[in-house]
Amino acid sequence: MKRTIQLLVILIVILIIILGILLFMNFRKKNTIFSSKKNSSLTGIEQINQNVTDSYSPNNVEINNNENNSKISNLTFDRTPENVQITVIDSTISESGVTIIITDNNETHYNWGENYKIEQKINDVWEELKPNKNVIVNSISHNVDENNEITFKINWNEYYGTLEKGIYRIVKTVSDNDTNINIYSDEFEIQ
Repeated sequence: MKRTIQLLVILIVILIIILGILLFMNFRKKNTIFSSKKNSSLTGIEQINQNVTDSYSPNNVEINNNENNSKISNLTFDRTPENVQITVIDSTISESGVTIIITDNNETHYNWGENYKIEQKINDVWEELKPNKNVIVNSISHNVDENNEITFKINWNEYYGTLEKGIYRIVKTVSDNDTNINIYSDEFEIQ
């Protein structure tokens, strides 16, 4: 009798574990579907990272409903980099960081990740600075606010160190119809 109760308890524990795993897998699947739809109006982000690897691509979106499975390909958005302006706030310029405001006046806005690059103007040629260590990527995408703006506080000290005197610009890369597009800030000077 005692052995039967022990076996029954073990069987119940195993069933609870299996049920827990199945519920977790179902939750994770549903959570993945909605993760690309997160809206965030966070501003003043302390550290912006480079080279977002999990960028959103609007092409080949699968729609799954009970009646049929269909695939949409060549989904395009009416937006252009010309409708975006990246402004450096002059009062925030330092050797270790800067604050930028992105104004995205497209009807369908780009998704703005925390990625960025820095370019320096040397002999009238823009040259990309190389980070001094591997950049940790945060693939969170942020949307513009009701004024079509988003603010990022960039602290490049960890990846680029302090910048020497010179002319610089920030480069933000966005994904549009399976194409990566660079959008440039206005120039700023470190004195």
